[in-house]
Amino acid sequence: MSSQALQFILPLKKSKMLPLLVLLIIVTATFMMYRKITTTAENPRQPPISSKSSTGHLFGMLWYQGDYLKSLSAKYPNWPVFSVRIFSTSLYVINTPEFIQGILGNTKSASFYPFHIAFTNRALGARQEIKDIVAHNGADNRYMKAIHHEMYNALQLGPNLVETNRRVVHSFSQYFNDIDTSPQSRKLFDWIKLVYTMSLADSFYGPENPIRENPQFVKHIWDFEEELPMLFLNIFPSITARKAWNARKTLTTAFEEYYNKGLDRNANAFIAGRARAARAENFTNNDLAGFEITICFAALTNTVPNSFSMLCNIFANPALTADIREEVSRVVTRTSVDGRTVISLDTTSLDTSCPILISAYNETLRMCVNATAVRVVMEDMVLKDTYDLKKGGIVQIPGGALHESVRIWGSDAGVFNGRRFLNKKDLGREQRKAQSQGLFPFGGGKHLCPGRHLAFSEITSFVAMMIYGFEIKMKDGGLISPPPFKVQQMGENSKKPKYDIEVVMSRRKEFEGMVWAFHVG
Repeated sequence: MSSQALQFILPLKKSKMLPLLVLLIIVTATFMMYRKITTTAENPRQPPISSKSSTGHLFGMLWYQGDYLKSLSAKYPNWPVFSVRIFSTSLYVINTPEFIQGILGNTKSASFYPFHIAFTNRALGARQEIKDIVAHNGADNRYMKAIHHEMYNALQLGPNLVETNRRVVHSFSQYFNDIDTSPQSRKLFDWIKLVYTMSLADSFYGPENPIRENPQFVKHIWDFEEELPMLFLNIFPSITARKAWNARKTLTTAFEEYYNKGLDRNANAFIAGRARAARAENFTNNDLAGFEITICFAALTNTVPNSFSMLCNIFANPALTADIREEVSRVVTRTSVDGRTVISLDTTSLDTSCPILISAYNETLRMCVNATAVRVVMEDMVLKDTYDLKKGGIVQIPGGALHESVRIWGSDAGVFNGRRFLNKKDLGREQRKAQSQGLFPFGGGKHLCPGRHLAFSEITSFVAMMIYGFEIKMKDGGLISPPPFKVQQMGENSKKPKYDIEVVMSRRKEFEGMVWAFHVG
């Protein structure tokens, strides 16, 4: 590291150091093996290069963190693709839909696998034999293909997903039924973390699982997420990333016992299929257990902040709240069971019968998801017959640059509008196309998020029931005031609130004594 870089780092807090340190490790340690250094003259078909120096870019990433590439894209609105030079490495920033598809659809020339290998090597504490299995043939191997197959098979639309959804909403209903008509104080973000983490554990691992038996593990999962960048560095992690390291160690021990007891016989299709693929490669129960915290992390760290943001923005707007309640009322039924009224929400009808709810969901993804898709250029390639990308370059696709583009979404692009996605028929053809291509919260190509259908069901079911059945106010009795987003760490996908909010929630009086339930097909 240069003395100039150190001058920027030393005066700043630890939290501000993370993205720069991670970037330096990625650039200098992980991907240099993919780079072929050349001394050829600049090719006129290479993307235009940002005029900032390497140190300037590092300082920008340090200061703006996850928002840096989005702000840089706004600075160069006429450059659909441009280069950021960090010493000898090129970062290719792509912020136009047609060029994005050219990257996401070309997994041979632009690969995500180097990042997968680096994550396994640095963040999971796996033994060397497991690292070798994952990394074999550049991660294009039997094990990785089996994992991909099992994951997508379990989470695609079909009976396996229906069963997982049924488990999730059954757990949700237990928390909803604990809320009566008397006001109950909650820290809203923390409460949603608890509900989702417990529900995820029950749905993925079955009713007997380490998280259900040890509720303190909820905090461990979020500690892991918070310190993951430092853990990724893998430099004395028990000291430099103490909370994340301890979380990984603790959950590995607990899940090893889960597997030793054979409790995975109650797991959903995803966990069972993943275990089957791993055991075919002679993974031990300890090896399997070491991966479980990343399963929980991946399944929670987007759905929780998105649910929180959606719920806050709807409750902040009384007219939007009333209209969504009216929509949801059309997909609930009342039956009498053992003398009690059961109110069941039909989750299969939300997509077709609740357009305002679905619009608010898509608007939440647009506002909240600021993921940067990354790929390594594995061989010299020509992007859409226009730009030459050189082997060893790192492609960066800042989702926020599209999700908050005034050109795509209009002058109110920076404001939550829960009805935004209702008026597509009023848009011109080109604008409709731009908005359709300009929203990609789940990535694309071979690595399109397999959990997108589960996320949709979880978030819309949870929010629909909360809006329909409950009142949530600020502690002082006022309307919900959505907190601003905190500075987003590089590598985070969804924005989180800068602070939690204290709220008072209660069951609506008309539903006193009734039982909440869900129908999932």
